[in-house]
Amino acid sequence: MWVIRIARDALAWIGLLTIFAIALALSIGPTWCLADNCSVQGWLSALSGWAGAIAAASTIGMLWRQSSEAVRSADIGQSALEHDRETSRTQLRAYVFLENADLNETERYAMLTFRNLGATPARNVKLTADVNLVNNRGIYEKISIEGLVENIPPIGQSDVFEHRIALGFINTAVAIEIRQGDTQLTISGDIKYEDVFGDSHTTGYAGRSSVHDEKILDRMDTSGPGNFSD
Repeated sequence: MWVIRIARDALAWIGLLTIFAIALALSIGPTWCLADNCSVQGWLSALSGWAGAIAAASTIGMLWRQSSEAVRSADIGQSALEHDRETSRTQLRAYVFLENADLNETERYAMLTFRNLGATPARNVKLTADVNLVNNRGIYEKISIEGLVENIPPIGQSDVFEHRIALGFINTAVAIEIRQGDTQLTISGDIKYEDVFGDSHTTGYAGRSSVHDEKILDRMDTSGPGNFSD
């Protein structure tokens, strides 16, 4: 125990300093006794008083050093505890990402698939989605804005959440423009959620239509800007 260590160290220092004081006194003689008609008894009394003062100062010094070390140890322990707590929150929180964004040209809808790659469920999930057409000159035509989608069940560990977006506006003319590369369909937004610690997080997502040999691919391109997670 630290109390025993303090007492042991203090006694060791007191013993060393007392031996040094006695040796010094014996080498100098009773001239330390400043009283008139000093006797050997008075000389020893003065010596013992001086040794006691040294012992008290040594004890105070040892206690101060030990208390300083105890404070430093407590600070280090607190820092380690806070680091472990933050590490645990990072390791145990939910991480929701957009896994796929698929287009069904025939039935005219898009399916967004989100997956929780974290260790605990994502709760209080909310989703927004914007659907746009952008031509090859960079001009956007806003098709629809899906308002905040709430009441989404918690997404468990490794579970997925799918959200379907109707694309009834894709008529023959629009489909031809997309196939020819003159127009691109984009879907973007964010999904907000809370982890088990009550912290809020946001994942932004963005998908855009892809074409190959004038055919609209089922899988949207989600590798561009707009995809992020805090």
